[in-house]
Amino acid sequence: MASGKVIPGCLHRYGSAVPEPIPSPHPRTLFELRDLAVRLLAKHQAGGPHTFDLSRLQRALLELILDGPLTPVGVAIVLDGVLAPMDGPSAASLALCLVHALRHERLHRLARGALLVLRDAILLEEAEVGAEVLTRLDAELVARNGGLRALGSVALVADQVEGPALEMAIRRARGLTQAMLLVGVPAEEQRSPREVLLEHVRIQARRSSEVLDWAEIERWVDLGRVHLLTPARLEAERRTTYSEALRRALSRAFRAVAGEVFPVWVEDLPARPASGA
Repeated sequence: MASGKVIPGCLHRYGSAVPEPIPSPHPRTLFELRDLAVRLLAKHQAGGPHTFDLSRLQRALLELILDGPLTPVGVAIVLDGVLAPMDGPSAASLALCLVHALRHERLHRLARGALLVLRDAILLEEAEVGAEVLTRLDAELVARNGGLRALGSVALVADQVEGPALEMAIRRARGLTQAMLLVGVPAEEQRSPREVLLEHVRIQARRSSEVLDWAEIERWVDLGRVHLLTPARLEAERRTTYSEALRRALSRAFRAVAGEVFPVWVEDLPARPASGA
């Protein structure tokens, strides 16, 4: 039943110590995700509209997180829809149980929005009860390379975008002068609807006001100043950048051959993109 205390049975940690294959995610519409959250709450009511069987609800959410058909962003939206209507003690207990039950590799697969939703709920619990779990969540949030960045007049959201793709997204943001929002889309989310990706940005903005202003994001959406950087788009821009750098280097070589004073070294040539350029 709903309670402000941790359910003893929730402390078992799910997920093997060896990383397992990630199930193929199935993108859902924003309506479907919100409806799923409503149905989960309704199914696990226990005696009243604001009283829930937290133990059963925890198991249902863990199945959704570990073996469900949703993408990480989809899970974040469902978690937000489940925890937001609950009273503080119930939301805190459920969030504590969920984080306790997830091993590190499983926690790492959650979208940044999901981590922030869980963290917000746990902050409603007594400090000594949630301290250890908050430390785990904060460490995972700090370890994320992307997250939220303010780069001049441009805000970049690039959760779970790493390596060359993240570097390209940052370079793209720094090359813009008009105020706008760039959203780096990880491979798992490239088929997710735009409305779903923007809802995930809103979830983060509501909990990261020092970087993103929720009202400002809504204004950018209305003005069409939100651009999605899909994996294909980032790769295309990376290849274009490589081609342009190669053209400049070869131009310097031809000018040197023509007798100009620009020596050319091998180091002047750009590194070739790793993926089949």
